[in-house]
Parts: sequence; structure tokens; C-alpha cells
Amino acid sequence: MTVATDASGRERRLTWFIGLVIGLATGTLLLTIGVVGIAVLVLGIVLLLRGGPRMDGAGGFLTGFGLVWTVLFFNVKMNCATLGALPGETCTASDTTLWLVGSVVILFLGLLVTFGFGRARGSGSSRVARR
Repeated sequence: MTVATDASGRERRLTWFIGLVIGLATGTLLLTIGVVGIAVLVLGIVLLLRGGPRMDGAGGFLTGFGLVWTVLFFNVKMNCATLGALPGETCTASDTTLWLVGSVVILFLGLLVTFGFGRARGSGSSRVARR
């Protein structure tokens, strides 16, 4: 994400931030109230598709959603490691390694989209058109 001070730069940052908030809300609501989380997800996708630069909104959404789930599964992994070390206490969660890896991948994809990996180069590109 480039820092620009013109109107298009502000719109891109605002769209990214809206995507981030929707991603955080969706991730959190899916954990607590599943049906409401799905409704927020659908509403968020509609909002992101309607206005603003879509890639910036998608980057914010993936970053927020991946962050919530990464924190959750990392916390489960650390708490289960601590409980397993105490005598007489066990952790009832199954192995969450794949879930943790998946959430980190979503977070990483969000950061890649946010910082423009794979984004088409602008008109100032040094590429030469071939005939």
C-alpha cells in the first residue's frame, strides 16, 4: 500500500480500513454468533464490491479476518501447551496446527494484497510493449 496524499490515495486507505474492520468483525462474530457472522460477511462483501478500490478492500478484509483467527489458534496452542504441562490437567482441544497454519496463510495473503504483490504496474512502468 503506497502512502499518497491525493484523493485516490485517501480512498484506497479508507477502503482498506473498511475491509479491515469488516474482516475483524466477521472473524469475531463467526466465533461468537455464527449466523450473525455470516450475515456480516455477506454484507461486507457487498459493500466492498460496490465502492472503492476492490483490491485494497480485499487486502484489509483478509488481513483482519486472518488476524482474528491467527490470534485465536495461537492462543489455543499456547494454553494447551501450558495446561498439558501441569499435573492432572489436560487440554480438550484437538491438534490445531492446521487451523493455525491456515489462518496465518489468510493473514499473509491479506498482507500480500495490501502491499501490492502481483498488482499491475501503472503507466509509469518501464516495460516496453512488444508488437
